[in-house]
Parts: sequence; structure tokens; C-alpha cells
Amino acid sequence: MSILLLILSQIAPIFLVLLMGYGASALRWVDDAFIVSANKLVFKAALPALLFLSVSAADFGSRFPWREVSSFTLAMLATLVLAWLAGGLLRLPKARLASFLQGSIRGNFAIIGLAVIDQVLGEASLAWAAVLLAFF
Repeated sequence: MSILLLILSQIAPIFLVLLMGYGASALRWVDDAFIVSANKLVFKAALPALLFLSVSAADFGSRFPWREVSSFTLAMLATLVLAWLAGGLLRLPKARLASFLQGSIRGNFAIIGLAVIDQVLGEASLAWAAVLLAFF
């Protein structure tokens, strides 16, 4: 139970920031133009800069995380196959099936995952997470 509380205490601030953003949007403290501009700033400048700095500071001399990359790849492929089978069972048209498959494997690893890794494992782990992100 104490491990669960530790994990929750580490990731709660991330979700608190998300809720604050949702609240600011709901109260119209920020408008759609700000959201579009902020998204462009994050996805085209801040996130690539974070990934570049994390990878450039990493010490890959000791080992490359092949086990992690392999397990992540297998999990993603298994999810894709299960989603493809589910889409077939649901008889989705091709256009909707494509969106369904893309949505099933494209997680929020870049946004939520990196923040959780930074909070729980520390800044040194961001380099390994950035390597995983590079594969996906």
C-alpha cells in the first residue's frame, strides 16, 4: 500500500496540472488561439528540445536498452494485433479502422509518460525514455 501511495504522490501533480488546464479552458481563461499556439510551442520546440537534451546528456557507453526497446515493441505490436482483431469484430469501415488502430497504439507516452518517468525515476531516466520514444 505504501508503494501505491508513493506512486500516487509522484504522479498526482501531473494530473493536477492537467485538471488546471481543463479548468482554465472551461472558465474561458484561455481561448482557442492560445491553445493552438501553446500546442505548437510544445510539440515543435519544447518537447524536441527536451528529448535532444536528454539524449545528448545520456551515457550510452555502458549499455543500450535493447531489452526495454524490445519489450516495448512487442507490447505495441500485440496491442496493434488485438486492436485490429477488435476492429474486425466491430466491422469498422476501413477509414474508421485506420483511425481506431492509430489511436490504439499512439499513447501519450511523449507527454504523460515522460512527465511520470521524470517524477518517479528522476531526470537521469529521461534519456532512456527518450530513446524509447525515438523508436515510436
